[in-house]
Amino acid sequence: MGGLPLLLLALLAMLACLSFSTQQADALPMQMVKGIEEAKESHARDAEFEHTIALQIAESARVVQEDGQGEGEETAAEAEEEADASSSSTVEHGSSLPASPASPAAPVLPRTLPRRIPLVARQRTEQEEQDFFALIDEHQDNLEMGMTMQLELAEEVQQQEGTHFYRFGRLRGSAIVDEKSGKVKEYKLPLIDINNSQYVGRIEVGTPKKGTPHQYFDVIFDTGSSNLWINSDTCLSEGCLIHRRFHPANSKTYKKLPVEMSVQFGTGSLEGFLAQDTFTLGPVRVHGQTFGQIRRSTGSVFVTGKFDGILGMSFPSLSAHSYKPVFDSMMEQELLTSNMFSFYYSLLPKQNSAIMLGEPIKAMYKGDLTWVAVSKPFYWEVNLIDIEYDGVSTNACAEPPCKAVVDTGTSLLTGPSVYTTRMIRQLNVDRTCNDMENLKTLTYILSDDNGEYRFDVDPKFFVLKSMAKRADGKPKFCRAGMMALDVPKPRGPLFILGDVFMRKYYTVFDRDNNRIGFALAADSN
Repeated sequence: MGGLPLLLLALLAMLACLSFSTQQADALPMQMVKGIEEAKESHARDAEFEHTIALQIAESARVVQEDGQGEGEETAAEAEEEADASSSSTVEHGSSLPASPASPAAPVLPRTLPRRIPLVARQRTEQEEQDFFALIDEHQDNLEMGMTMQLELAEEVQQQEGTHFYRFGRLRGSAIVDEKSGKVKEYKLPLIDINNSQYVGRIEVGTPKKGTPHQYFDVIFDTGSSNLWINSDTCLSEGCLIHRRFHPANSKTYKKLPVEMSVQFGTGSLEGFLAQDTFTLGPVRVHGQTFGQIRRSTGSVFVTGKFDGILGMSFPSLSAHSYKPVFDSMMEQELLTSNMFSFYYSLLPKQNSAIMLGEPIKAMYKGDLTWVAVSKPFYWEVNLIDIEYDGVSTNACAEPPCKAVVDTGTSLLTGPSVYTTRMIRQLNVDRTCNDMENLKTLTYILSDDNGEYRFDVDPKFFVLKSMAKRADGKPKFCRAGMMALDVPKPRGPLFILGDVFMRKYYTVFDRDNNRIGFALAADSN
């Protein structure tokens, strides 16, 4: 299906089968035990693996040192704390798999092996940015040659009853807390904008035991999924080692659950287990939250991803079995005065992005909010009537309304292959960034029982521009911020309004009334 592993993570994993069993950890299916043991053998044989990781992180540390100060810069004390946590956790909390005389012991990681990449070292280099735009070129060129992006579910998956589909520092921010009830009225959690394609915010997991450090993770707040994932300290996959890993032995509120998990999707796979612990987002403290711990991951997306985990914020109907999403736990525990959350995305070089828990913050948007009812509480799905270009219908929906999903976990605007191919051709965005003034406005027309609503997206937002500049000051690369995706029935076909759309519109997700509010972002001009 072409490249774009980073962009496709949220999309492809959305249709991946997430299957759970209630087997105890010491009664895993033999094929899973064998697979994990084989992974251990592979790591043990490949001495170059750890050396490569160490070199990568050493280079990241060098970049941080050269950059000086940064949002995610790690202090020496913090690094020492994390190294101590890793060391103690290795001793106290080993793998839950049964020991096998025939299986080699898991490799002991050297204390000098770094455990994470600071955020300031996660920005794309100019070469990485060039590779990113090359992947978009490959995708759009393949569309022009007739390729489709059809995602098909295996027949046995489609027929399986109860199957669910899953996609794939210190705490900062400002809050207003109701003095009488103690509930949070609003909490603004800053998000770091990584190359206008990923927005990550920091949470804390667990309750530190005496003498152990707090455990922080930079996660993507994803409205296109409902589950919560972080890396386990038992994970030796490359994607785990270069990101933060959770050390259960250091949390006094941790509880492991007897549920194993396995996820397969288009660009990789995950294996792990479920657990419960306390999650903290500023003044909001969620007790007994169920989450997934990754024990093993395959696929480059987990290595190249600039985040430590994913925090799903869609509806519980999208979640796996009785796995309660984080925001539903907040609602159940009555932690907020209003069961809403909202997103504000700025464009680089500004770093003003944030997620707001509770009531919308008026300073983040202009004018009034336009509310659109959710058509189906599964994804954050709304009715789409049409998409216009320069005021003329593009016939996006053969039989209106179409399905549209508002998804913070998707970087671009997506639609069915045939439509997206036609639109990319019609827009004809010059790849060398010339003639930008000739581009016109896209208009998304949404609807509910109360009427239709028009939302303009002008070229400033739907054209992706590289941070790297030419000698004349113009960006080196420009592309239409669109990609094709053919989601099969009954989930699709659908269009996705990703970060490209939300950079223009401050977006509020209202769980009390199952609706989405849109207003021009404060600096949308």
